[in-house]
Amino acid sequence: GGGKEPDLKRRRRLDAGGPVEDDETARQKMRDAQVYERGVEGNYEEYVGFDPDNVRDVKSMEEEDEDTHASHAVTPMGYFAWKGDLPMMRWLYVNGADTRDEDVANYFPMLLAAFYG
Repeated sequence: GGGKEPDLKRRRRLDAGGPVEDDETARQKMRDAQVYERGVEGNYEEYVGFDPDNVRDVKSMEEEDEDTHASHAVTPMGYFAWKGDLPMMRWLYVNGADTRDEDVANYFPMLLAAFYG
C-alpha cells in the first residue's frame, strides 16, 4: 500500500481509455503485420512484420524502399490506426509507443485513423 506511485506501464494501462489487447495476441499481431523492411528492394507480399519487442519499430508500407524514403515509413501505431485496431493501439501506448515520429512523413496515426480506421 502506502502512497507509492504505480510504475509507468501500470499507470499507462489505467489511463489507456478502454480495452487493451492481451500481450500474446498483440505480439502475434506485431509479427503478422503486412509491412516491409526498409532499405531493401523487397518482393510484393513478402512481409516482415514489426518487432514485438520494439513498439517504436519503423518499417515500410512499400516493398521497394531501398532508399528508405520517409514517405513510405510507418510505425506500429500508424499501421494499427490504419487497420482501425484500437485495442492494439492501446497496447502499443501502454508499452511505450509514441504518436510523434520524425522518421514518418505520411503515415501518421491520426491521419490513417481518420482516412481508414
